Amino acid sequence: MFTRSPRKSTSQAALESGLSRHTVLTVLKKDLKFRPRKPHYVQELTPEDCGRRMEYEESMLGWHEDWPKLFENILWSDEAVFHVRGFVNRHNSHYWAAHDPEVTVEKMQNRPKVTVWCGKTATKVIGSFLLCDTMNAERYLRMLEDYVWPIIYGWENIDELVFMHDGAPPHFALGVCAWLDQKFPGPWLGR
Repeated sequence: MFTRSPRKSTSQAALESGLSRHTVLTVLKKDLKFRPRKPHYVQELTPEDCGRRMEYEESMLGWHEDWPKLFENILWSDEAVFHVRGFVNRHNSHYWAAHDPEVTVEKMQNRPKVTVWCGKTATKVIGSFLLCDTMNAERYLRMLEDYVWPIIYGWENIDELVFMHDGAPPHFALGVCAWLDQKFPGPWLGR
């Protein structure tokens, strides 16, 4: 029964088999040597991700050969989302099997969260900037204008600074791209 349906609950198995739940658990644990396994949650990767990562790596290595101070002049930035009330409760999500089936589950959660943005070069750190909401284009642009730009404008390497962000949709709104083109004419990297 559990080989065909490893996610079946012991209560459901007891109901279907006519056995007590205690008997089902005893058979699973003692006779079959099964243990309840929990799925591993992982970040979804698309088939295009491998090629993009290789292309990025090759570009960075080539640039570093031409410009040894590259990493001192790139402002790397990223944001992370922290879920306020925990992320995923896996307590009641089991897979019954003798060996770890290494099951993974991709799951999107819509729970209260805090977005944290940070930027860094090889020698400087900006941040962290807290946003008690989801990052969108308007909030991202406001953060760049009001928080990030006033800090980096006074840096001695501002004319050589390259702004680097990832492929998040808010980073590529028309208003954000126009602002980046104005403040970093040419030297900003993204999607």
